[in-house]
Amino acid sequence: MFRKHNDQEIYVDLSSALRDRQDWAVGALRTFQYLSDISSFAYEPVSGLLAVGTSGGVVSIFGSPGVQCQVSLREPVAVRFLQFAASIQRLVCLDGSNQLHVWDLEELSQNKPKYLITAKFDEASALTVSPSHSHAFITLASGVVRTYDLLCLRKSPYSMPNMWTLYEEKIIASGMPDMLNPDSSFGLDAVIHPRNLNLLFVVYAGGIILSDLAERNTLRAYELVLPPGAPGGAGYGSKELLIHRRPSPTCMAVHPSGHFFAAGYSDGSIAFWAVEDEDQPLMVRTLDDVDVNVVDPEKIDKYLPQDGRPVPGGIPDDVREPIFKLSWSGLSNSTDPRGGDTVLTILGGTKIGDEIGLIVHSLPPFNPPEPPTPPATNRPNELPTFFRNAMRECVIANNAHFYPTDGIVQDYLVVSRDNPHFGGTFDPTAIILLCEGPGDTRVVEARQFPPPVFTSDTPKPVNNPELGAEGAQDDLIDELTKTLKAMELDSEPMRLTLPVALEDGRSLVDGHLLTLGRDAHESLLANGSLQTKLPLKGGTAWAEEAHATELRHAKYQARRVLVTQHIDLTVQFENFSSQLLMGTQTEGRIEHDFPESLPHLKIDLNTVIVDPAVASRSNFTSPPRIDSIHLTSESLECLVTLRSGELFVYKPKPDEYEFEKPLFREATDEEIVILSHIPTGTSAKYAPNFMLSPGRGLLTAYAICDIGFVASAYADGSLYIVDMRGPTVILRHDPAQKSKSRHSIALALSRHSASTYPVDSLTWSICTLSTGASMGLRLIAVRTNGVTEVFSLERSEVGAWECDRPDPITFESVENPLPKGNFVIDGKYGAIVGATPALLAATFDAVAASRCIWVICGAKSAKSFTEVTGEQVGKARWNTKTGSITSAQLVDKNGSHALVTMSGSNTVSVYSVPELELLHTILLPATRFSTITMDDTGDFIQWQRHAKAPLIVSATYGTLFNFRRTPGYPLIEFASTKGVIPPTPQPISMGPPSLLSGWFSFGGGTSGDQIDLLLGGPDRPIPQPKPRDVAQEGTSSGFNASAITASVAGAQAGIYNRLQSALSERGQMLDGLQDRFNDLEEGSRNMVTQAKRLAAEQTAKRFPCINFSDESCDIFVQK
Repeated sequence: MFRKHNDQEIYVDLSSALRDRQDWAVGALRTFQYLSDISSFAYEPVSGLLAVGTSGGVVSIFGSPGVQCQVSLREPVAVRFLQFAASIQRLVCLDGSNQLHVWDLEELSQNKPKYLITAKFDEASALTVSPSHSHAFITLASGVVRTYDLLCLRKSPYSMPNMWTLYEEKIIASGMPDMLNPDSSFGLDAVIHPRNLNLLFVVYAGGIILSDLAERNTLRAYELVLPPGAPGGAGYGSKELLIHRRPSPTCMAVHPSGHFFAAGYSDGSIAFWAVEDEDQPLMVRTLDDVDVNVVDPEKIDKYLPQDGRPVPGGIPDDVREPIFKLSWSGLSNSTDPRGGDTVLTILGGTKIGDEIGLIVHSLPPFNPPEPPTPPATNRPNELPTFFRNAMRECVIANNAHFYPTDGIVQDYLVVSRDNPHFGGTFDPTAIILLCEGPGDTRVVEARQFPPPVFTSDTPKPVNNPELGAEGAQDDLIDELTKTLKAMELDSEPMRLTLPVALEDGRSLVDGHLLTLGRDAHESLLANGSLQTKLPLKGGTAWAEEAHATELRHAKYQARRVLVTQHIDLTVQFENFSSQLLMGTQTEGRIEHDFPESLPHLKIDLNTVIVDPAVASRSNFTSPPRIDSIHLTSESLECLVTLRSGELFVYKPKPDEYEFEKPLFREATDEEIVILSHIPTGTSAKYAPNFMLSPGRGLLTAYAICDIGFVASAYADGSLYIVDMRGPTVILRHDPAQKSKSRHSIALALSRHSASTYPVDSLTWSICTLSTGASMGLRLIAVRTNGVTEVFSLERSEVGAWECDRPDPITFESVENPLPKGNFVIDGKYGAIVGATPALLAATFDAVAASRCIWVICGAKSAKSFTEVTGEQVGKARWNTKTGSITSAQLVDKNGSHALVTMSGSNTVSVYSVPELELLHTILLPATRFSTITMDDTGDFIQWQRHAKAPLIVSATYGTLFNFRRTPGYPLIEFASTKGVIPPTPQPISMGPPSLLSGWFSFGGGTSGDQIDLLLGGPDRPIPQPKPRDVAQEGTSSGFNASAITASVAGAQAGIYNRLQSALSERGQMLDGLQDRFNDLEEGSRNMVTQAKRLAAEQTAKRFPCINFSDESCDIFVQK
């Protein structure tokens, strides 16, 4: 309990309960994977599940809070395509080895979807799955389209030959062989018609074929031919401008009405085709020009003069990248069955050197009125000119928006609200972008979709001649009001928060754990908004009953947050409390992710560094990078430093905060820039307070406390102290300047004089000193050469804070101090003695302070001193065999404390306090490129870094005290939210509903069951699994509430029944045990009664004159 020092002083052994090895139990609680090698993704709108595949052969599935799991391919090959078979609740994957993998989402194995089968195909180009039936189309590079039965798990006999080859044979027979391309038969993609499952578009390198599945024939062949002189996507600088050209199609997307589609081409152009017209496209355009398939004689003369003179200004360079992907999304803003406005998403088509990102076009609805009677046509079955013009009008964009990204967009995924049809893009709410990241990584980010500017009510000009001057003036005022209101709308799409594995995989570079008190933790989480999170609602997670004891103990665990810094210059927060793993009391359902993102706490420095006042006073590196972060435990102020030396302080907004955009206010000190004029989001909790940038070089150390002070040290040896209530600088400590002014070389070179070595470690404390000074506010600074300076602050007569003496108290401690290895602890209880409001109040009340111990850790050793400036209590030299020490932490366990150091070889060493005696050495699992961060309870996170990029790829959350800790993973079930799939959209007419003639000659719609029968063949085995509930074909688009309720209840019955069965079995077991105990009790009583009866009979034998009856014998026994 007590330890002697120099046979004189007796110090309390603060590590008495941590000296035995069994007091320590290292354990990993959970492992997190941060995905930075993403190769594909898919979303199922009805269930609300998101699947993400990686280049390493791992598929991660995300859903509602707590729902997350991973499945791996048999071999670590890239996941090329992912699709959900919504009708049968299965996940389908096509990998880089052309193997098809299928998992069952309704049946789990080891808390993961059950792996069903793998099928091998020839070289494949695309995977297509419909929510209306259970077959998958696999487009092969050879141009053949194969089918696979996802329900019966077999290759179906139906296949489609290379339809483009057959088309070319027809062309050859017509006498035009010179127009053929040897690579034109290469298969690229297959797209199911959104309103007729019997129609399939197949994209080949030469053109697009529309085929009839039932008839196995070609209905239309769409081939784009540019005449000589037409610029196309290549522009007038193309060497092939004066000859016929046939750009290769690369992708396509069908309009929600099903009457026309858009096709992207290799030259960066987009052609819009009417399904009924294969001869000429409706329009061919690029991102910035229309009708590029039409010859313009004036431009020909301009760019190709006949006299051979050079063109003034040169021919514009129109070299574009191909159109890589198209999506055509319908919006639910119209009651017309033909649909409302649409949004065309375009990936590619930009010029070299253009800004990188994604472009979307807003298109008007296709709602033409009733055509003239009869419609004017040139020949039978030809598309009437009236409808052709209407189609052309609705493919002319009326608005456009650009989504800028940090990296080149490789792919995207449109997230539909709840409709799996129309390619999963109808009525979208978000878009997920797959972009290039640093170091050959591929990461994702999510944005609001469509852009708010597309769905806002933009005021239109009013021109009514019947109104008088007064009415026109009133209308003008109304229009101006509406216009100003529209201008207030933020046209930038909101960035959405993805699951932690995706969000952190994009930009996480470092972070640390922090424990908070209950009140501070609740204050930090208050007013958090979920509107910025990607709406994932699939599946349900349950707290496992087998770990009920550990879950009860989780209630008493410390509240934790993970503070992370990111490469995109943001600071983010995650709730890391074990209480998140506790289910609801009634059902045990988990309602929070672990860890849980806190987007309302996000701090974005990008909005600050672009401010002119900040930029003019800074020397940012290119690009700027965050160096470190510190969050105070009570006031919750956040300090952020940059590698270039700037220090920013953010403070929480008050609950009634209303930003009024105050004017820029100049600080009284030139080193400070006040940032209160910079606006932040309405949902953001933190607002910038000020920046400290004295221009003294790189920042070497900093410290912030809960009572409003911050200190910073710089590479030139200078030190600054700022009172954040001003903010104002209260100390500028420049030892080099003082040494020059003394004109004494000997004094300047003295080791105990003011040193010009930089300060490497700073800490605030309200404590006493060995010099006899009363308890006060101290700043302890340790320089590289071991010189330690103690600055004492006190209030002046006017109430301002200032240093109590011109020069600090100076003495020696340890060389090369660790930045966060500086602790002042209570000598009696071992708790950290910081600068808190409670201790500050105690200084004014003249409360007697207990003796404190100061512990300082360096790169090679550690020392402890009594009352900071007093005698040395303990000393330890690090074991060099364990590697260099990277950090140190004072750990508290049930009132006992120990000093824990972490080395580069993942070795944890435990030292007693205050003697610094080595107690234990603990080895953690070794991983390459790893670092460790630990909080004051012994919980730690082991970061594993990317081999090439400055990103974190995985993290292990562990503890040094693995006693009754909460298990890492809950039970999950996907079927609990599967819902009912809406009916397959049916073909609609081009004209209004009253028009009987639809001008769509491909017949009515085909049901999913009919397609399954067609593709599966006559010998298709009867499938055992029951298909997912699908609404009746041809019914209204509204859902049946009773059907949904029944479906959800049936889906949830599985896990409820399992839980009830488990409880029932437990109850039966307890009843059986109770019966056995009752039997034992009854048997014991009978044995006692028989023993007493035998004793009574033996006694009766001694008195033969007495005759005991049975009744009297019983009375005797009772007596």
